[in-house]
Amino acid sequence: MAAAGVRDDPVIPVTYFNVEERSVAVIDFKDRRSSGDRLVRWCFLNDLENALYNNGGSNGAVHRLLARESLSLTIFCVKKACIAEGLVTAAELGGIIKIFQEQLPLESRGRVRMASLIPLPVTAQICKAFGRSQRSTAWLEAFSQPVPRLWEVQREAESNAANLDWDPLLEDEMQELQEVEVSLSAELKASYVQFQEREADEQVSRSYALERIPPALELALKAYKDYRIAPINRLRSGSACVELTVDSDRSTTLRLLGWLHREHGVAANLKAVFGAANLGQRVEAFVAFLRERECKYSTCANYVSALVNVASFIYETEEVEAHESPTALEQILNLRVQCEKEAKQDHLWKTKDPNFIHFEKAQQARAKAIEAFHAYTAGDHKKRFQLTKDCLILSFLTCQPYFN
Repeated sequence: MAAAGVRDDPVIPVTYFNVEERSVAVIDFKDRRSSGDRLVRWCFLNDLENALYNNGGSNGAVHRLLARESLSLTIFCVKKACIAEGLVTAAELGGIIKIFQEQLPLESRGRVRMASLIPLPVTAQICKAFGRSQRSTAWLEAFSQPVPRLWEVQREAESNAANLDWDPLLEDEMQELQEVEVSLSAELKASYVQFQEREADEQVSRSYALERIPPALELALKAYKDYRIAPINRLRSGSACVELTVDSDRSTTLRLLGWLHREHGVAANLKAVFGAANLGQRVEAFVAFLRERECKYSTCANYVSALVNVASFIYETEEVEAHESPTALEQILNLRVQCEKEAKQDHLWKTKDPNFIHFEKAQQARAKAIEAFHAYTAGDHKKRFQLTKDCLILSFLTCQPYFN
């Protein structure tokens, strides 16, 4: 569908699109969170959630999809604090908030203080992750994004069935596409969810980062960046990503190369390191090094995920000698799965709060509080009130039914 209209705000250029009778604003705005200040086309996260879920855009459903697809970092939350950080000017913030307010019901406009933006190319990935529906298909078609071939075949097959028609060639194609989709959905690169960074771990690994970057390595890293952020790339199996993700991959790569150079005298050459048959052994040793310095498995999983991205780039763009099965890339994919599982296990059993106590001890504390209350016979009303309060609070926390 064509754009419904174009209006140039004094600061923020905005284009309006019609998606299933909804007006969706798309703005052109520089992403200053990473180097380059690249001009990006954004839409409001609220519009995307409304279009897909028709829920008012406020229950976080799209956030969960973004996390599942490792795309949470693509969201740009524009607010007043961004002015001091140099990410927006006051005029730009005002322009974005004004455009966002115009997309909301009248009763909600006065409460707007911030707006969440998402790159337009990322919305196509989210629609595909959401799955085939009238709404996700309408979004892709409205912005001239390619609709998955499987969706088109399924739609044609449903039309044939409604007309009591059957096409065996179409059915065969649909079955093949479904098998491919299952394979891709199982691909770890599409299912990894980034863990939260831990500053103590970052300091350990940052101290080993390669300080002097050879010109050839700088060129290779630039080629990697172009490969990842280009909207269309015939050699890349997945969709484009934002510069913030690429910058994170670059930092992790420099840490691995710096560690290899310092500890093992390995030259900092991207193709030689990531195309080598012993890449899996080196990454495993790097993870062991981080663990010896008490880095969490969540940090290791994030680092290995970044290294998987870079290794995939080398495998898809360079001639890599045939390796025995499992290949080096498959080995580091295994390492990432293992680190991810250990990280989830750590998260499951870790103490949530420094003041956390087990339920058995909480029950003992309640029993002691009740015993202290009955044993107190003096006339200090404040003391008796405090003992009563202790009994009530501990009883409330340990005797009431718990619903999660």
